[in-house]
Amino acid sequence: GGGAGDDGEYSPKFTDRKGRGLINYRCHKWRDEKLHWLPGKQVDFFEKCMEQDCEQSLERTLLSEPGCRFLDDNGFCYIWGQTQMYCVQNPTDVRCNDGGASWGWASTHLGTATGEVTAWEPQTSVALYKKGEEVSRYGCACLKNCKCTWSPAQSMSCRCSDTDSSPVGDASILFPSARYTIPKDGECACKCNGLAYSVEAAVSPHHNPGTHAAPA
Repeated sequence: GGGAGDDGEYSPKFTDRKGRGLINYRCHKWRDEKLHWLPGKQVDFFEKCMEQDCEQSLERTLLSEPGCRFLDDNGFCYIWGQTQMYCVQNPTDVRCNDGGASWGWASTHLGTATGEVTAWEPQTSVALYKKGEEVSRYGCACLKNCKCTWSPAQSMSCRCSDTDSSPVGDASILFPSARYTIPKDGECACKCNGLAYSVEAAVSPHHNPGTHAAPA
């Protein structure tokens, strides 16, 4: 969608024609259909959703793919580069839920991050549903610039651009310890621990990132 207009303003696309947030495919499938899915499918799709958002956070092309700093009300990356850049210029717009300057690349003018990764993190308080009702909460973790296999049929291992990289997100999730140095720049491995948090423990300090703080 085009560059900035003559006045330097971006034309953001926040929602589709039905008023739903424009987010990555796996995330919008989870958002729209999770109440009709069995728990295993919900978690599986949410892992793939976090991988798509994580990989978007590693993109750093000016204007078209500047990364992921700004989120919709569900904590998912807005997919359009125009929307990300509009939110930099209009941070008080209530649609621009801000993960923080460290989530955006300095090189794309989305934030302050330099180096190999930004501070983007996956969600750590995700509702699990049965028969349309929330029954528990779970968290996710991601390993950036990596791809992993968890299947015992394959060797449980991770292939990473940098074997010293550490996961971000829910610290209780363990990744395979076997690491091989293979270029995986721009890829992510994400895992969610489907049934770790009970409803009773929902007062825990797990919060989805990027939600606006209440006005002081």
